[in-house]
Amino acid sequence: PDPKVCCQFDFRRLPGMRLVCPWRINPVRITDGNVRDRSEMLLDQYRKKAQIYRTNVVLAPLGDDFRYDTVQEIEAQFNNYGAIMNHVNGDPTYRAKIKFGTLSDYFEAMRKSAGRDSRGQAKVPSVGGDFYTYTDRDDHYWSGYYSSRPFYKNLDRVLESTLRAGEILFSLAHSAHKKASLSSKSFDFDIDANFKLLIGSRRALGLFQHHDGITGTAREAVVNDYGQKLISAFWNMQKLMKDAAAAFIRSKVPDAILTLNAVVDRPYHDSVPLMNAVLLKEKPSRLVVVYNPLSQARTTIIKFHVDMPAVQVLDSTGRTLKIQMNNVWQSEDKKSEDRFEVLVAIEIPALGLSSLVIKDAATITGVSTTEIFNGNAQSEQTEPAIIASTKAPFRLENSVYALDFSDQGMLQSVALKDSKTKFDVKVGFHVYKARLRAKEKPGAYLFFPDGPSTPHDPQAVPVIRIVRGPLCQQVTVFWPHVSHTVRLLNVEALDSSGIEIENIADIGGLDQKEFVMRFETSIRNEQSVYFTDLNGFQMHKRQYLSKIPLQGNFYPMPSMAFFEDSSHRFSLLSAQPLGCSSLKPGWFEVVLDRRLMQDDNRGLGQPLKDNKRTPSRFTLIIEKTTGSASLDPNAPLAYPSLSAHLLSEGLLHSPVIMTSKESWTSSPPSPIQPLSEPLPCNMFLLNLRSMHSSAEVVGPSTGLLLHNKAYDCRFSIPSTCRQPTSEVHLGVLFQDIVVNEATNASLSFMYQGNKIDTAKPITVPPMEIKAIKVQLQ
Repeated sequence: PDPKVCCQFDFRRLPGMRLVCPWRINPVRITDGNVRDRSEMLLDQYRKKAQIYRTNVVLAPLGDDFRYDTVQEIEAQFNNYGAIMNHVNGDPTYRAKIKFGTLSDYFEAMRKSAGRDSRGQAKVPSVGGDFYTYTDRDDHYWSGYYSSRPFYKNLDRVLESTLRAGEILFSLAHSAHKKASLSSKSFDFDIDANFKLLIGSRRALGLFQHHDGITGTAREAVVNDYGQKLISAFWNMQKLMKDAAAAFIRSKVPDAILTLNAVVDRPYHDSVPLMNAVLLKEKPSRLVVVYNPLSQARTTIIKFHVDMPAVQVLDSTGRTLKIQMNNVWQSEDKKSEDRFEVLVAIEIPALGLSSLVIKDAATITGVSTTEIFNGNAQSEQTEPAIIASTKAPFRLENSVYALDFSDQGMLQSVALKDSKTKFDVKVGFHVYKARLRAKEKPGAYLFFPDGPSTPHDPQAVPVIRIVRGPLCQQVTVFWPHVSHTVRLLNVEALDSSGIEIENIADIGGLDQKEFVMRFETSIRNEQSVYFTDLNGFQMHKRQYLSKIPLQGNFYPMPSMAFFEDSSHRFSLLSAQPLGCSSLKPGWFEVVLDRRLMQDDNRGLGQPLKDNKRTPSRFTLIIEKTTGSASLDPNAPLAYPSLSAHLLSEGLLHSPVIMTSKESWTSSPPSPIQPLSEPLPCNMFLLNLRSMHSSAEVVGPSTGLLLHNKAYDCRFSIPSTCRQPTSEVHLGVLFQDIVVNEATNASLSFMYQGNKIDTAKPITVPPMEIKAIKVQLQ
């Protein structure tokens, strides 16, 4: 209980061992002459601590970061504590026993001391939950790190998605390679070289999960090193997927000469995503290959840049697809004269590849119109045209939603067309000023606001850019320090049910500020109850509590949050982990970035001021319940709708778009469909992971991970869904691959269980993740 006393029993701080106690009273070696006094001083601390325990068993952790790394420290701790234990344990007048032990030893002793009830359970109460938000003392809540260095939190998710996509495509390519070698056919894919890339990327992603990596609490030099490792892994996975996709296409078109380039590029670890243009002036016809890493077929809109406005896109049947032609922008109101954005709706099989041909055309089709408010653009008639507009409220809509915006370009309301209901959904940016008056100040760990937030730069007159076309409508607002885009898709698929939101925040110059995006809605959540996910698994109950400080009411949102009233639910899906809160009924806010100019004395030793231009992506859904049942506000858990699950998967795992370096003059090949049929919509293929037989050599086994996502039955099931079920039939899962053998395994695949009869379906209970080691033939 008294740190200045307890520090005297950290024997890493003995004289000559380079660490000292902050209270300037250091430990001393235990000798026969001082063992009684030192033992009684330590035992006094243990007795005081025991007063807050229900039993007479006390757990006293002994250690810290970067400890037990030298023999000298291990011997100092063990020998000095050993002398105290021998003295106390050998004197019955102390009425105490001290010994080294593990957590299992502690719980076993605690249960023995507490006794057991008639059912054999220990007579101690239990508490559930995740224990967020943590505070180590007073009002020092560790809610700041939820949003510290959000650029790298976003990059982590990008690599996580890219690695998973690469894992699955590698396993499919490895199986195709084995099949081709058995039949003396060619499948030109370098298994060994690409498997080494896969292992390196796994290690890079795993390294960043360190508690000072993904949290954003490492020193700047370490963060840059993490970034270099993450981006190298991203590039390697792009190369693997380009090689594998090209091999699959060449297996269908044997004489094809094909090298693929990735459309999305990140030239540096700290750059936002860029688009590589398809240069049709050089080669007027090119192949576009799109890989769907999801285990359900998807119809979605993809986009890429070209160097001419008159193009056409053909699918594998020779059909000309509907496109939308947008401008590419060099600045807020100046368009590029030689780059254009093509949007096209495409169907992609589950885990499969679809191919298109893009070629020059005689006329421009699918042209969008652009309106610019508050900008310097002059009306231009060159297609796609720009209309310089006066400021006025406006509306965007598709088949699901009608969105109304203010004259500053910010969302004000959302109307559901099917139920003819309208809700206030006011989006705005706010800042929290750091509390600097107190001795303790905010930093990478701690969130210390100096009162409620204030609107961000309310006097600014932002440039507003509205784009309308046959496939997509969107508005982009350019505020100081942030650009904000709201987008509606017009496609006959689930993607139209989500309102896409993208921000690029650059808060350099906003010193001592926390930058947030807030939604103020007319959907009033009872008792200020809302739910956030725990790493994409359970949706855990949160509730605003006025009795604790504002900073204690912020929680992590790894990928999703929602709240609801008696008839409708507001859900916000996130492509990156950030901190969030609901401070009033109907409100929800997300911390986009933070910039603090001092350390907060939690171990980092640096301020938090290495901010980057940081992208953040979200999908907003408003859904109507279909039954009369309402959510129990006292329930500790809730479940997303099936639509929310699917839209979240789509947000986290975007299609991978690649284009040919060479000209492509023939028709695109037919889609490649690895699965016999898509998995049920509640079943997510978490991974299909090739195992290694030695350090960097691929082995014969593949790890299959299936997650049955529980969902809220009060919301309608998307019409495009295969009927939800908990059964999966491994024997007929793949189209051209035989699951020769299957064995239950632990989630890490280190331990194997009983064998599985592949002729019968297996059951994956709701919420469970099932790991199966399979032999693919």
